[in-house]
Amino acid sequence: MDGKERDRDEILIVDALGPVYSDKVKRILTSDDTLYYSKGGAWVAVSNSGVVAHKDTHVADGSDEFVDGDLLKATARVGIRKNSTGSVFSRRRLNFIEGTNVTLTVADDAGNEEVDITIAASGGGGGAPDSADYWVETANGSLSAEVVVGTTGITTAAYASRQAAAKAGRLFLPSDGVYVQRDTGSAWASWGPLYRMTPPVLGDFTQINFGSASAVDDIGAVYLFAPSNGGAQNLRMLARTLPSAPYTVTVCILPLLSNVQFSQAAFGLRNSANDDAVLFKMQTSGATSFEISYEKWNSNSSGGVGNYIAQQAGTMMLARPIFLRFEDDNTNRILSWGADGKNFLPLHSVGRTDFVTPDQAFIGLNPYDRATGITLYSWKQ
Repeated sequence: MDGKERDRDEILIVDALGPVYSDKVKRILTSDDTLYYSKGGAWVAVSNSGVVAHKDTHVADGSDEFVDGDLLKATARVGIRKNSTGSVFSRRRLNFIEGTNVTLTVADDAGNEEVDITIAASGGGGGAPDSADYWVETANGSLSAEVVVGTTGITTAAYASRQAAAKAGRLFLPSDGVYVQRDTGSAWASWGPLYRMTPPVLGDFTQINFGSASAVDDIGAVYLFAPSNGGAQNLRMLARTLPSAPYTVTVCILPLLSNVQFSQAAFGLRNSANDDAVLFKMQTSGATSFEISYEKWNSNSSGGVGNYIAQQAGTMMLARPIFLRFEDDNTNRILSWGADGKNFLPLHSVGRTDFVTPDQAFIGLNPYDRATGITLYSWKQ
């Protein structure tokens, strides 16, 4: 090697480069103030300022080698996992991109040596528009056009208080009307007629003189059935205690009568202590005759011992179902019938305790010589 040589703290000062001297000598400084370090049996220039750049100390072909403009090699990349699975991508840096209705806030936290990224929804609650039509059970202050069940979606009120037609698909169930109505967006379309009912509860009734009769809950109604009495009078009844006068008891029934005589169904009032009863009776008498009468019975098996309305054709009641009503106004006992459950015509009126002082109302069957049934759709008292 040419030039003067001096050994100074393992840094060899030389005039020019030569071969690596020994493992002990790791660095040399040439006369032009360029510092070299040994790497793989050769000298590598560091700088001509005497300062070694940190990146130049990384070993070539090592796991931390710098390539591509001072970027670390692939082995120093960051892996990204999704839902705790293996690496999906592996790159040297991450790029977060704001999406629709999503904002990103990036902050440098030097104290904790970290970068904080805050992801938040924006512009409409994370994608769902607050002005869309939603069907909800409870009004929500963050929604501007929700349809609330029971308030705007499906409503019930007196017919005169029906809301104006405005949004197609809404339904209106009147408390005193005869139609179900659907909003078309500009008008109410109607379906009906409907009958307002008070569904009976079988457990509210007492069986009277039931014999082989049966009574069942029938999908909200009560169905009473009795086989033939074999040519005998026997009134099979479901009875309820009457309220104190003045009172009104209204029923909706559908008799199921045989096509030959005699098959009888009834609605009446009775005294539970002595079995006296007055009853409105419907019967078939032959294949083509539907008859009605308003009779007095002095026991469950006496048959009619008198009548208020003699047996006659019941043509006006061929429309079904049949609404019947007993009313005690504290003076008279009034029997009425109706076809729509709202409007009634009186059939008979007499002093309130004539023949019987009743404490029960009932529906009943007298299947004289034919099986008979009756469906009770509504009982209101």
